[in-house]
Amino acid sequence: MLDYYVDIARAFGFTLDAQCPLESIYHAAPVFRLANAAGSWIVKRTQKPLARGLAVAHWTRSLAAKDIAVVTPAEGFGDNPRSFQNAQGEQEVWVVYPFIEGVAYRGDSTQIRAAGDLLGKIHAQGLPAAPGLTVRKTAVAIDADELAQDVEKSLAFVQQVFPAHTDVASAILKERTHHYFQEALPRLLAIDLPLINGCWDYKAANLVYTTDTTPVLVDADNGGHIPRICDLATAALLFHSDVEPGRVFTQAEWMIFLEGYARHVQLSDWEKQHWADLLLCTWIDEALWLLQDDAAGWAHPRQSKMLLSLLLSDLATFAL
Repeated sequence: MLDYYVDIARAFGFTLDAQCPLESIYHAAPVFRLANAAGSWIVKRTQKPLARGLAVAHWTRSLAAKDIAVVTPAEGFGDNPRSFQNAQGEQEVWVVYPFIEGVAYRGDSTQIRAAGDLLGKIHAQGLPAAPGLTVRKTAVAIDADELAQDVEKSLAFVQQVFPAHTDVASAILKERTHHYFQEALPRLLAIDLPLINGCWDYKAANLVYTTDTTPVLVDADNGGHIPRICDLATAALLFHSDVEPGRVFTQAEWMIFLEGYARHVQLSDWEKQHWADLLLCTWIDEALWLLQDDAAGWAHPRQSKMLLSLLLSDLATFAL
């Protein structure tokens, strides 16, 4: 697999030092920081097939053209993004971005408000779909058998890492899955929510602060044409994944984030009416998936606390 990554780096024109093997800077995916005479760069995967990777590039360039702080594919590397075939014969799409220097996320009110402000700017760009982006009109309906497996895997991690919380975690999962199938999901599947071009993965780990009040979105590669409140709900739940302080937003922090967001976006009464259902469905789709999938996170002292917090948190914390 390492030879495959080396081939990708060389295809983009990087000269690699045989004495310095490639090492990913991110534990959960291959993300490489490389350098040449022109500067430092990030080489990573984006959406596949190539048409979707190009759609993400088109969307981020349209944001940057409006002075919204988001990285875009770098010039000078040929076709960027570009399609490659891995050892299993599957297509992957890779992209080169400029490396952004910045300060670490501290989680203070200034940085949180600035993060909400940036997401608001992105959402305020309007509703037309960027050509080729993945489209989701409402909540994803998770199959009951699949959800049961996710619950079982999540509880197994809790039992292993935080055994004292197993009973309360089990009760929460039982209540949320019941409410999901019996009430929230049926209501959402009956309606279409207002769509925007959104990040679908807006969190502190994907931001770099060039100043405390200037975050840059450095990973927009999950982007899609999705319900605005779905993107907001994902940010509410997962903003602190893979960073300190190892927990979800407090209610006060969430209000600060919304304060920044509301500088640019006013949610409709109709969106607010469906927020609780959408938040639960997003928790089932995004948070529960992470809880059962992130084995490395459960083994990490900081991320395991975040995962437990995500499981045990009261969703009323994220009220509008």
